[in-house]
Amino acid sequence: MKDVEDVEDVEDVEDVVVKNGRPTKTKTQTKTPGDFLRWVDQGAYTAAGLYGASASGDAPIHEEEEEEEEEETKDVRNERNVTPPPLTLPFFDKHLARLHLSLSLLARETWKVTLEKDHAKARDRIEQDVKKNLLVAFKHFRTHGTGNENGASTRSKVVMVTIALKPVASCENAACEGVEGAEGAEGGGERSERLRAPQQPVPLSCYVHLCTVPVTRRPVKLLLKTFEGRSLPAAKSVHWAWERLPLEKCLSEAQGTSEVLMVSKNGNILEGMRSNFFVIRKVHEDVKGGEDEDDDVSEPCSLCIQTTPLEDGILPGIVRSVVLDIAEKLGMITLESSPKLCESELWLESFITSGVKLLQPVKHIVSHCQSQSLESDSSLPPLQQIVVEKEFTHAPGAWTTRIHEEIMASVRKSTQGLTMPL
Repeated sequence: MKDVEDVEDVEDVEDVVVKNGRPTKTKTQTKTPGDFLRWVDQGAYTAAGLYGASASGDAPIHEEEEEEEEEETKDVRNERNVTPPPLTLPFFDKHLARLHLSLSLLARETWKVTLEKDHAKARDRIEQDVKKNLLVAFKHFRTHGTGNENGASTRSKVVMVTIALKPVASCENAACEGVEGAEGAEGGGERSERLRAPQQPVPLSCYVHLCTVPVTRRPVKLLLKTFEGRSLPAAKSVHWAWERLPLEKCLSEAQGTSEVLMVSKNGNILEGMRSNFFVIRKVHEDVKGGEDEDDDVSEPCSLCIQTTPLEDGILPGIVRSVVLDIAEKLGMITLESSPKLCESELWLESFITSGVKLLQPVKHIVSHCQSQSLESDSSLPPLQQIVVEKEFTHAPGAWTTRIHEEIMASVRKSTQGLTMPL
């Protein structure tokens, strides 16, 4: 039975799904990005927030106003709604490059084919498909989705776009020659395999999902969980939506937490379920070259910015690379080494990055601690308590704030973004 149907008009929805240029209703719930990816089931994907400048051009439209700030008058809000800024998908070129890389890796490692002989043509084909589907999705989202009639995101929310690509059919598609096997020269050797480029480009289906997700400027709480990470970390694979289901369950059970931090068995903090993790910490002598440890911590030379290296099996996040470039520009020492909780006394600030919410400062890092039920019946499951492992009292810190400002400046000035028409 088909689980989708093409429609000309998508009414009364909180999300929009487009498949191959046509608005689509699914017979399964796809209101969250994770649900959408599990519906797509396989392939490569990327996710981003749509951003624009405020009326003054000084702040992103998704920023949540603090409770103590004076609310805008109705006239001012109406004026903003009359002339809303366009929405832009920041670092669009980087997202396209990641889609191409992820598809190529999945084709080689999972489907045992090569997408296309000419990589430049493959990249151009992906760009055309993605742009076509994005424009259709955005048009229907502005008209019928949760964005207002002008396409602007609602207060304390950001419009999130998820783009997925996968082969139209299995790897036995007639367009591919697939894997060629040959017996060894002596007739009894091991079977050898080599990838064959398709005679014609592998046909791809393109999916786009638009919805709004909550976002806040306030520092967030992260939950530590032992988890060995992604099966193919260099590729942003749709299959990760299935792999991370246990983490999503943990997150839903830990009230007030915004993200799960995956920790390896040897205690290395790897990355978030949907983000990369950073700390700004005091510098050991072996990192800063023997300088005085009593240096003013407000100076870049007395600090370093630390994040997990790619070789430890994490996703090469787009905003992660932007932050590392910013750190270099600011003269900060960069330490690509997995943070360990046992070194947290050296941590001064922390934040997470993602393509959707860009940068979020961290206030608390917590873990689950199981304790024996108060009931005498030992057959009852143990209670789980939240233990605060690290608190950043003054979050967001000065360097986190400065890096966030630099990211937003990059978003506003970026020539790599894709601007959605009003």
